[in-house]
Amino acid sequence: MSTGDWEAYKDALRAGQSPDQAAQAAGGRFAAIYNKVSSLSDRVNNNLAQSNATLPVADIIDKPLDDAVIGIIGNRAMTAMEKDAAINQIGALQSSLKQGLGDDVSLVEAQKIKQQIGDRVNWGGATAVTDEVKPAYKQVYGAIKNAINDAAPDTASLNERLTNLMAAKNDVETLARAEEVGRGAGVARGVIGKSIPGMIEATAGRTLPAASAAARAARPVIGGLVTAVAEKQ
Repeated sequence: MSTGDWEAYKDALRAGQSPDQAAQAAGGRFAAIYNKVSSLSDRVNNNLAQSNATLPVADIIDKPLDDAVIGIIGNRAMTAMEKDAAINQIGALQSSLKQGLGDDVSLVEAQKIKQQIGDRVNWGGATAVTDEVKPAYKQVYGAIKNAINDAAPDTASLNERLTNLMAAKNDVETLARAEEVGRGAGVARGVIGKSIPGMIEATAGRTLPAASAAARAARPVIGGLVTAVAEKQ
């Protein structure tokens, strides 16, 4: 099975389709894993919705981020300017996560916040996530995940499977973007890595200085994902 057509995915999003619909347009492993994530997400959320348990925002957001700030302050390898920048990023993260929340959140709300954190580290978004701040994302992600699993132990195994699937989905997305750069994004894109015109475009990208520079600029940086790292806690 091919990875999937990243350009088709982007075209579908531009046309106003949802990410799930766009994934079907991409096809391949991209569509297959989106289907699994969507199905398992529905099961997890339905199970969590049956619980009346709530989680204190101070425990799942404030405490892990406060601990991350303390770690940064005590990091002798960082300059004062780097520490200030990292602490400001953590403050912005804290504000964005707590926007509209009260003192406690339901398990479904906590699950959405957890996914928001994982997506933000994977895609970067408008605010880049630097290496100095990624541990803070890991800490708050892990705190929320563990709190949900403790509050709903019957759903814990499904939630762990979903976390693994999300990591796999992020890996496939990264691979699809990288393959799109390697084979060109013109009319020759076809099946990833197999069409002769696509190979010509990829070769041109390696031999022509301007094309090579553009490819390097477009190639995604593959960093550690919160959804994968949190599993090792």
